[in-house]
Amino acid sequence: MPHMPTPDEIYLDALLGKREQNRLEFKAARETYNTDTAISYCAAIANEGGGHFILGVSDQMPRQVLGSNAVRNPAELELRIHEKLQIKVAIRELDYGGKRVVVFQIPSRRPGTPIGHDGRFQIRAGESLVSMTGNQLAEIIDETRGPIGDRPVSEGKSAAEVTALLDLDHYFAIMPDTKPATGDEALSALERRGLVRADQATGLYAISTVGALFLARSLDDFPTLRMRRIRFIRYAGADRVTATFEHFESRGYALAFEDLLMLIASHTPVREEIVGGLRSSTPVYPPTAIREFLANALIHQDLGEDSIQITVELFSDRLEIRNPGEPLLDVERFVDETRSRNPELAELMRLARICEVRGSGVDRALQQIEDYVQPAPTFRRETAATTITLFDHVEFAEMTIDERVWSTFLHSCVRYESGNRLTNTSLRGRFGLPANKTTVVSQTISAAIEAGLLKLDPRVGSSRRLAKYVPFFA
Repeated sequence: MPHMPTPDEIYLDALLGKREQNRLEFKAARETYNTDTAISYCAAIANEGGGHFILGVSDQMPRQVLGSNAVRNPAELELRIHEKLQIKVAIRELDYGGKRVVVFQIPSRRPGTPIGHDGRFQIRAGESLVSMTGNQLAEIIDETRGPIGDRPVSEGKSAAEVTALLDLDHYFAIMPDTKPATGDEALSALERRGLVRADQATGLYAISTVGALFLARSLDDFPTLRMRRIRFIRYAGADRVTATFEHFESRGYALAFEDLLMLIASHTPVREEIVGGLRSSTPVYPPTAIREFLANALIHQDLGEDSIQITVELFSDRLEIRNPGEPLLDVERFVDETRSRNPELAELMRLARICEVRGSGVDRALQQIEDYVQPAPTFRRETAATTITLFDHVEFAEMTIDERVWSTFLHSCVRYESGNRLTNTSLRGRFGLPANKTTVVSQTISAAIEAGLLKLDPRVGSSRRLAKYVPFFA
């Protein structure tokens, strides 16, 4: 009889296929593991929202269950963790094919309460632990004050002063709200959307963070939001040595977004082709991709990070969009998951038809990049920032294996999200390759599988001729 997986094996199998990220960590720990280090990982993962810390499994894909003799007394360690961190971590001993695996099930920290261990407040960064920045700690502590977008950035303003600071005419031109007959009714409409708040005792108004970001005639009028302006820079080459153009956009995002896209397009080079005797021009970087990634940068920025601003940089070989704040998701999950850092701003921009909230924007951006037969964009986690890079056209033969694998992975994500599967044929089409390149495409697929980004679609079976593939998270 075929082996029937046990509950322990089913539970662990669900975790083995996942890539390590801020809420999941694997360690081989065949014999022992340092207790203080284990407690530090528990604190860091709790600070990220909770997750799993697993001993007895290799941390490289494809994972191997090695077994572990560490943590011989789970109950004692649970008690020590509770004394140190004041959270209840459950430690389970699992049997996986006769091998012992130790799983720490770690809850999330409480809102507004960062968890420290031995005087350090840490989070995950790759395979390491790093100390939180002052802004990250402040953001956690401020959670009990409510969303940053709701907090006032200007108070005690008369109706006339609010109208001078915020462009109400533009608001009613782009939003589904019907423009009221009076100014007081107009301000009431803004209040319902959370852009302003009236003080019933004084009759004066406070302008919220999201209200200023969305509708300010000039963000310079709000000193705490000066770093929320959008900066566009064009460089002469592939480095930052010589800038040939620079623009600071100080208007609120609803006022500036379309104009900013036009400005970027005016500086973006085009590729000219003659088809059927007619000359056609195509921008080097897909307009939909620029639009969606810039909108994402606006709504996912960390409003508490005041040392980095949203920047669009145009180089001779690429375009980079950077926003303050490390991503809330692993970069490999940008296509299939969505989590907004600023839901109030995201909803306003959705209503203004600037962006989508349901997560389809990245899909559309990637699809247009594939239509352009360009390398996949990279999503890079940096210290206190997130950077998305779009690249100029590169022939398949000139791409590195890492670039091919990443493009293959994102192609599988786009196919999966649309209900399709990656095949050798679809990947050849994505790279613009003829049928005689089947072998090199198969090698690229194999490399993506080895990297842990791709796997066989289990519904198809083992036939190589009919093989279809899905992203690792499917």
